[in-house]
Amino acid sequence: MGEGMSAFLLYEVTTKSNMAAFQSSEVTVRRRFNDFLVLHALLVSSHLPDGRIVPLPPEKNVLSMARTKLTREEGPRDTASQDFVERRRAGLERYLNRIARHPTLRRDENFHRFLDSEDPMSKPAQSGALSGANMLKLMKDVGQVIHKMTHRISESDEWFVEQQQYFHSLEIDLRRLHGTTETLVAHRRDLAHTTAAFSRSSTLLANLEKHSGMSKAFGHFSETCSNVERSHHEQVDKDFFLISELVRDYLNLINPVRACFQQRIRAFQAWQSAQLTLQKKRDQQTKLQSSGHEEKLRLCIEEVLQLEEKSEKCQENFESISKTIHEEVDRFEAVRVQEFRAAIIDYVEQLMKHQEQLVKLWEAFLPEAKSIA
Repeated sequence: MGEGMSAFLLYEVTTKSNMAAFQSSEVTVRRRFNDFLVLHALLVSSHLPDGRIVPLPPEKNVLSMARTKLTREEGPRDTASQDFVERRRAGLERYLNRIARHPTLRRDENFHRFLDSEDPMSKPAQSGALSGANMLKLMKDVGQVIHKMTHRISESDEWFVEQQQYFHSLEIDLRRLHGTTETLVAHRRDLAHTTAAFSRSSTLLANLEKHSGMSKAFGHFSETCSNVERSHHEQVDKDFFLISELVRDYLNLINPVRACFQQRIRAFQAWQSAQLTLQKKRDQQTKLQSSGHEEKLRLCIEEVLQLEEKSEKCQENFESISKTIHEEVDRFEAVRVQEFRAAIIDYVEQLMKHQEQLVKLWEAFLPEAKSIA
């Protein structure tokens, strides 16, 4: 939509649901990328303080988007721009599906409004720090400082210590795996391009060849290479969307998990601060009881009661967040295993089909080569 650098992409979001919150069983709305960022900021504002893991949307890529806008003005999009648009679309689809599968996030009113209406959504007050690449940077900063903050807690639950160590190791392994999958995608894409060049060279040789049988064989060889090239490109998409992007998604999900741990640390610190303030006020009450200042003592007793209530609420909040994080991490791991299992099975089946297709292509060509006299 729009022209020049003011142009923007609109994504059609179709939702099928039997939930009463939606106007109909199937609804389609059009949303800009910034709408997804606003939705994310709203979800973070509502659910992260409770210890919920809120998925991250795709990062905002200013350079790729600018290139897409420029190529749109000049004519048909180049391959890089098409890849960017498709990858972002697929990433946004996975993002919405993860929210929709979450038992709490999927009931969020802002999520329903995002899916059911094209009305603008109001940003939360802190949305400037909670959108796009800024959110990802914030999450990474959380991961860097969380270890420094942890030493302030006298951790009684060993589970949290183990989980923080586990997610640190998981991030390292996922980052390494993502690097290798990116290399695999690049190598297979190079193989496809090289096969295409091989096909073109064979065509030139077929046109030059004086021997009719050899010329015909080179022509069929070129066609076979062209088909092999298309098969390689199809497999590149499978390498990328089935494996590489899944690993990338979970690599990015580590940061929201860490943000939940940070919320627990903050809740603990709030509880400890309330207890410290309460203890100081109790000490003051003890002194006033022997001083004879009845009015000051009465006011102090009232403050002690208020602080006791505040301390109890802080403790309840800390315990509630701890319980929620337990549930969220257990769910995170269960879903991760399911998604990786399904992706690996699908990927291996696609690899087998790819190899079978290549075998059929070369088997079809082989008699042509043998028939050269």
